[in-house]
Amino acid sequence: MTNAIITFAVIAVVGVIAIATFGTSYIESAEDRVATEGIALDDAGRLVDAADIAVDFGANVTVTHNGTTLSEGVDYRFNESTGELRRLANATVSNGTQVNISYQFDAPDKTTRDVNRGLGAISIPVPLLALIAAAFVVWGFLG
Repeated sequence: MTNAIITFAVIAVVGVIAIATFGTSYIESAEDRVATEGIALDDAGRLVDAADIAVDFGANVTVTHNGTTLSEGVDYRFNESTGELRRLANATVSNGTQVNISYQFDAPDKTTRDVNRGLGAISIPVPLLALIAAAFVVWGFLG
């Protein structure tokens, strides 16, 4: 029984390492991109279109309404980590106003996206199989 417990512990540690390894994203290279889009500026916040593919948003964000540039920190806040644009309480435009936003972001290139898809496909099955094998060892099926 002691050997089974040691084997289970080793396989469990390997499973945890596999989950951590396969569950992380591979970011080898990213391409700089620029986007401009229309978006509603509201109190709840809205994600820009590139939020689902961007690795990082740059600091160069410009928000305009009818040709007038709005002020970050006064009219809106842009979260560079998530790509969320949120209207602030003292904004010069009303809640839900349609504005234009121009921003820079880094997006993974095609190779990086393909690698991430492959890692995502095996991130659950491989560690799960290792843990199932460990359980079988403890129960005596494979030992």
